[in-house]
Amino acid sequence: VEKIVEVPQIIYEERAIEVPQVVNVEAITSVPKPQTQMVRKEIPKYIFQAREKIVEVPLTLNHERPVEVPVTMYQDVVVQRAAMDVQVIEKQVPVVQIEAREQVVEVPQSFIEERLPQFPPIQIAQ
Repeated sequence: VEKIVEVPQIIYEERAIEVPQVVNVEAITSVPKPQTQMVRKEIPKYIFQAREKIVEVPLTLNHERPVEVPVTMYQDVVVQRAAMDVQVIEKQVPVVQIEAREQVVEVPQSFIEERLPQFPPIQIAQ
């Protein structure tokens, strides 16, 4: 006969725990360092010199002169003459009659008397 007996037993469970730890690592960063080096490069230098060269080219000259050619030109002539057309239009004009009336207006008069000043007689010495 089989019998199952429970026996207490300890089970160990492991868990990962982060522990901070300092590790020194060398980091190498490559930075370009430009260097200038003069290199001679020869290029040709062109010098232009003008030389006079005379080349004769044939040339045709056309001499034109006027020639009278009779041409008939037709012109339309329009003559306008005034035609008398009289229209009689009656217009009323007032007749003006001039009538003279006598009107007496009194004007104030002032009398101004002027006299010459008396100067002593002039003596002439001889």
